[in-house]
Amino acid sequence: MPGQRLVDTLLALADQLPGDLDALFDAARIAEENVKDPVLTREILGRLQRAATRLWLKGEPARGER
Repeated sequence: MPGQRLVDTLLALADQLPGDLDALFDAARIAEENVKDPVLTREILGRLQRAATRLWLKGEPARGER
């Protein structure tokens, strides 16, 4: 079952791929559904929102599948 280690890996991946929002989306989903940590989930969702806003303000498309 996916857990904290996968969330940590996805967050590290997100650091390396700033225009790809998929890793943050998946990390938030796993933090909510599997790790069941609402504080961590909110932190990741905030990070996802900030990343999406940065791309939008720059007029750049997000990479990834979502």
